[in-house]
Amino acid sequence: MKIAVKILIFLLLLVVLAMVGVGFYAETWVNSNLALIINSNEDRKYDLKFEKAELNLIGKKIKLENIVIDPVRELPASYIEGKMQEAVLLNVDLMKLVFDRVGIIEKLEFIHPEFIIHHIPDSLNQHHSANSLQDLFGDLLARGEIKNFTLKKGSASLLEDGNETGFLKDLSISVKGLATDSVLIKQLIPFQFEELNIELDSLFYQLKTGQNFFLGNSSIDSKSAKIKFENVILEYKESLESASRSLDYQTDLINVRLDSLVFFGVEANTNFYSDLDVRAEKLLVAGLTLADFRNKTKPRPKAESKPMFQGMIKQLKFPLKLDTLQIANGHISYGENVPQKGESWQIHWTKLDGLVTNLTSIPENQSAFGQFEARIFGEVKGEGKLDFSLKVPYNREEFFLDVNLSNFDMTTLNSTLNPIMNGDITSGHMDRLKMVIHASETQAKVDMIFDYRDLKVELFNKKGKKKNILSSSLANLALNHSNLPGEKKYLTPSYALMRNKTRGPFFLIWQSTKEGMMKIVPGGAARSLLEAKED
Repeated sequence: MKIAVKILIFLLLLVVLAMVGVGFYAETWVNSNLALIINSNEDRKYDLKFEKAELNLIGKKIKLENIVIDPVRELPASYIEGKMQEAVLLNVDLMKLVFDRVGIIEKLEFIHPEFIIHHIPDSLNQHHSANSLQDLFGDLLARGEIKNFTLKKGSASLLEDGNETGFLKDLSISVKGLATDSVLIKQLIPFQFEELNIELDSLFYQLKTGQNFFLGNSSIDSKSAKIKFENVILEYKESLESASRSLDYQTDLINVRLDSLVFFGVEANTNFYSDLDVRAEKLLVAGLTLADFRNKTKPRPKAESKPMFQGMIKQLKFPLKLDTLQIANGHISYGENVPQKGESWQIHWTKLDGLVTNLTSIPENQSAFGQFEARIFGEVKGEGKLDFSLKVPYNREEFFLDVNLSNFDMTTLNSTLNPIMNGDITSGHMDRLKMVIHASETQAKVDMIFDYRDLKVELFNKKGKKKNILSSSLANLALNHSNLPGEKKYLTPSYALMRNKTRGPFFLIWQSTKEGMMKIVPGGAARSLLEAKED
């Protein structure tokens, strides 16, 4: 019995020693051959090198330590260098690896990778930075039959001509059901897959325009067809007025902030990585703050024909299809400086909520939809109730606009429009402003209802803001203090005005509004008050 136990122990020791020997030999073989197998494709763009490999024979697991990723050949305009603490290959088919030198892996994990994306802006090779990570993942994952891939807490810095211009932090990726023999060029992971999840903590990029782009916590979930971007910011480094001083001509400078952008029902061919292509059932835009400023001290650029809404959609450089665009709690402001007075003014549209439906730049979808429509509710500088609806056909340069503003204290406009007014509105209440505009490429036909009461104005001297008593008295004698239904002189004008083709649709709407008010107030008093020249 004792002899049998000794023999059994001896055999077990032999097995253990054999396993240790096999394990040692296998790990030595992996350290000597795995890098050669990984980098065997002559057409590869990158080399993946590691300092050490640990093999777990029983668990069919290989852990690589201190990995370095370098480009192989002559560098394109955009390329990546990388390093990571470790990578893990799970459930590796060791027989295929040893005898066929093929990597069949259940799951590949990259742990805390750090990438440096180099970009040469003026290179003749117009390979963009946006494609670089896609190229890298495509190159590395194509080196075997990899069924699942995860990247945990990655980061990247963007260098242009050696200077850091951007970064991304805490990038995590999970891909299930990879088919690395089937290319899908519109995804960050450029292969067919069953499920993709991406999480990003933040991204920052300095644009050549002098603007900074920042993106906060973001996620992509292919299973639920949902993409979410939070804390989206596109702003100039300095104030809009300061940024405009370096311009040669007038143009609109815009700052944008968004609490979140959420796409629902995202279509498979949507692409945010290289050539932009956006298609979804719904986009929710929450907490939009948009500031638009124009420097009127600069000359206008050479007069060119400007499009209206239909033409603006035509000018989009990428495919867009949104069944529904929902705006929640938006705030839009427009401002100008006034060269004659050295001041600036702003008007604000606040608490904006509404829907835009059937918005697309794709011709076949435009034919199917016929037009896009918008219905927006809000306030003007926190006052009144604003309600407008817009219809824009896709087959012609035309729009139909119905605007309603009610219960508005007209003196509120003084603080906003004072720099472009030759006076103040001392009292006045707007019960209702309603405009129906049918605009074509050449003209606008307008029906206006402008119901107001208790209107009084105070005009200033031509120099300074001192009250001109005589002009104020004459203006108040000339204007209609009220325009209400049932009054003898109640006016609801219908009129037409020619469109200035060198100006956009919002200028046409403003001109239509001002023209109608001048017909009601009447025009002489209104013109004295609204003296600013339109440049």
